[in-house]
Amino acid sequence: MDHFVHPEGAKPWLKLAYDEPENEWYEKIPVGGFDFPNFYKRVPNWKEEEVWYVPKKEDDLLGGVEENAVENPPKTPWDIDRFFQTWLLFGTIIEVFRLSGVETTTEEFLVPITLRSVHNPQTARIVTTAKLPELIQQWRQAHQKTRNADVFDKALKILDFVGKIVDYHCANGKDHRSIHQYGKVLWSVSAETTTAIIAVAHSLRKAAFAIYNKPNEERWPVTNSRLLYQRIQRKWCRSDAAMIMEDFDIDGQYYVAAATGRTLEELDAHYGCTDQSCEAKISDGTYSTQHDPDCHVDDYDPEPKFVGHVYPELGKSPTTLRGAIMDIMDTNRLPVLRWDNEQKGLTTYGHEKDAYSEESSKCPPFVAISHV
Repeated sequence: MDHFVHPEGAKPWLKLAYDEPENEWYEKIPVGGFDFPNFYKRVPNWKEEEVWYVPKKEDDLLGGVEENAVENPPKTPWDIDRFFQTWLLFGTIIEVFRLSGVETTTEEFLVPITLRSVHNPQTARIVTTAKLPELIQQWRQAHQKTRNADVFDKALKILDFVGKIVDYHCANGKDHRSIHQYGKVLWSVSAETTTAIIAVAHSLRKAAFAIYNKPNEERWPVTNSRLLYQRIQRKWCRSDAAMIMEDFDIDGQYYVAAATGRTLEELDAHYGCTDQSCEAKISDGTYSTQHDPDCHVDDYDPEPKFVGHVYPELGKSPTTLRGAIMDIMDTNRLPVLRWDNEQKGLTTYGHEKDAYSEESSKCPPFVAISHV
């Protein structure tokens, strides 16, 4: 998705083709406003049961789906994919912006065909969302002029409907960010289309809450993109991938998916990892300590020297770090170590447990805990 922030040097990688004839584009089929959920009624040969259709699982196939085993099977996957692209991708964009008087068309979200071929002409167009930030800015400006609060409620009604359909077809349960919510289960819509629908609707929903200054504590939608999960899983430990899918929204997931992941050599150590835990295997004696870019290895001392106890005054003069820590613990305080850059050594402090009453000029305002 072109409108998302990408890591430095990374390019948009998700390619989505749209091959619907121009006379069947969303804006060519009059819908408008609150009739958006009933778009299928305006499309020839589409019924409500087909919009919500999910194939039945067959027990004799270990939970799989038996082809031609259901009555009145739905349309072909290609027809279904194009229909939901037209409705939930382009239709969502057009209707949400139209609420504020910002007009846009399907054409503005399709990459022009620059290479013409006579014998085998290109019919599909590549979807681009590069113009989305510009339209969101126009939406913000329109709100500043009209201050029409009703637009927020109408936009949320459309976007929540999109989330309802995506969750119905893609989510295995109702618990958000379950590690099993990785997208398409039995939906005949491509992973690319599903990801694009979630990405665009999420961005519009996030923009709505920001423009109208509304608190947004909900995570949306329930499901995640299977495509993003699989790409992240190939680049990172499975435990890391599951955490990313659970903790990040789709914009963060897309950023990680576009970023450089672990090397193949690093991933070899994670062959036993699961969604629930990291089981990385590192041979004894091979772990290499990672240094900060500004750290000069030549100056590194694995056993830093002790340069003195600072606070509080304990009436003692420890000469070793171990001795200073023991003195602090004898007073029922928590020992805190701090690096003194001038003296190139560690100083010690004693914190009152569960309290922050010490003088800020003498004690560190926070404690950083590092672990491997």
